[in-house]
Amino acid sequence: MHICRPTITGFTRAPFSGPTSTGSLNSFSRLLTRAGQSTLIQPASTTVSTKRATGEIVPVKGVHPPLIIGIDPDGSGALAAIQVQAVPQPNAHVIHDADVELHDNPVEIFQGTTRKRRQADSKAIARIVKGLAAAHSGSTTRILLEVPQPNSLNGKHSWYQTGFSYGVWQGALAAHGFEVETVSCRRWKQDLQLNGKGKEGSRQLAIRLFPTASELLKRKKDHGRAEAMLIAAWALGLRIEPETDSVRVVPAAEVEESSEEAEDVLPLEEDVEEAC
Repeated sequence: MHICRPTITGFTRAPFSGPTSTGSLNSFSRLLTRAGQSTLIQPASTTVSTKRATGEIVPVKGVHPPLIIGIDPDGSGALAAIQVQAVPQPNAHVIHDADVELHDNPVEIFQGTTRKRRQADSKAIARIVKGLAAAHSGSTTRILLEVPQPNSLNGKHSWYQTGFSYGVWQGALAAHGFEVETVSCRRWKQDLQLNGKGKEGSRQLAIRLFPTASELLKRKKDHGRAEAMLIAAWALGLRIEPETDSVRVVPAAEVEESSEEAEDVLPLEEDVEEAC
């Protein structure tokens, strides 16, 4: 897989700790192994804006910029780490200078009773988390992990695989001292007006909000990367107005309150309106 990266002065990359497993199905992880580094897009300015370009942003001075991590834990998901150079304030409509780092969820193959199956590669996930902990040790970090909501039509292995991946991410993050918040896909998608729009709707919105990272989202199957980025954007306070489709930023306290209200358990089958 070929990934085009923008040519930018001062482009930096965080090191990737360790190789991926030999059984990995994750082409992005194999690319990281060859390159010996993870992918970090550091544009001069990543801007989210609307026609009403009002409000304020407050530059971060004298401290490491905050790091926001969004994780879509399913097999086709990803981890997106977004570091902003300016903290969005209430009623702001632009976010400048965002560094975007992406890791596809590593997956390994194992032999099932009748055929080969896939599941989260726990060792590779642990290496990703270890690398993030080392690279961003001086940053204020907020992590949002999506609570899986498997499709009720899927088989028992799919349910197991989804829960297993969620647990591996929880365990790896906790082992490295990270405090993890959870959010249901129904909640963040509702706030971003994505319910009922499917995976492609998520990919298109992520391209709109992060245009400098669009090369990493150009394939249909990149919806997992897109949703991880959107979870991080939701944690930053980005919301989409239902009538105007414009972007707004809510106060940090409101974002935290929304996260606290989110379900942190797997929903009952009859409660799932749309699989995430």
